Amino acid sequence: MTLTTFTDGQVLYASEANDNFSASLRSSGLNTIRQLQDRSVTFSAGGIDSFADAYTDSNGRMNTVDTANATALFNTNKYAYLFNYPYVIIEATSVVEANFAINNCAIINYDTGKWVLYCTTGTNAVKRAQIYKTLFYGSNGTDPRCTTANITGITALRTSVTRDVGKIANLEDTASSLYTSSTFTGTFADTTTSASCSMWGYVDDATVGATTLTLGATTLISASSTTVDTTGTDAEANEVTNPANFVFNCANAQELRYVVLHVGTISGTATSGTFTYTNFNVTHSIPAMSAVSVVPDSIITHTIPSGRLPSTISSAHLTPMVS
Repeated sequence: MTLTTFTDGQVLYASEANDNFSASLRSSGLNTIRQLQDRSVTFSAGGIDSFADAYTDSNGRMNTVDTANATALFNTNKYAYLFNYPYVIIEATSVVEANFAINNCAIINYDTGKWVLYCTTGTNAVKRAQIYKTLFYGSNGTDPRCTTANITGITALRTSVTRDVGKIANLEDTASSLYTSSTFTGTFADTTTSASCSMWGYVDDATVGATTLTLGATTLISASSTTVDTTGTDAEANEVTNPANFVFNCANAQELRYVVLHVGTISGTATSGTFTYTNFNVTHSIPAMSAVSVVPDSIITHTIPSGRLPSTISSAHLTPMVS
């Protein structure tokens, strides 16, 4: 945009005049936002002042942000474009939204039959892990959210992480404490197209003994008389392409759990102990993850308090402060 300096007698073109007016409004708007960030500013309730708010927290300085319907991600002192970060879109008939507020995750119904699940804390690798933990593990491995109790009529589970497209999830859990030596081997049916297979595990090995979890030739967990929990953490360095199997080998563990993202099916055998096996595709009709087809908009929704603006608005000007 180029500002135009007018002289007496010069013809004013609409585009030039509008550019000048817009620049002036933007400048005053940005100055107002900076004032809101720096100090407390009192506006009159007469409806003649500009409505302005600074994002000193997720609610905004004036507590007008409708956080339940904001599809943007709050970041320190501003909102960021949510869809630069990992997220999953659930397309279904209904979702019990309150049950997804775990593992630093949040969910928003942004369109009819469409919910976006995202994580608010950590690196992109941690955000991805927390999202999948919420879906396929829950808070402690006994309450995954990607079930028919939380999602009805699901038609698609779309991931923004390209390498996870086509994958399904499995959750394995000891139905009761083992207190015995046991080896569980999971064998993958597909060993040609399961690229970047991801796995997270939990081992409570509080008694004397040693427990290992391996994916292919990669050791994910090695515990001895301690508790190790990798769920919801960055495990990208341990991803394995086309593994033949994974093995839980324990001497005297109390509890074992894992979540694995993979292509195809898994067959498992255990030398002893009882394991509960959940294939989300089979048990809860959760489809394999697909790619995001349409990226939603990132929107910050405000509820403007009564009396802040005239009852009738003929036009408005928006000034964003972008960093």
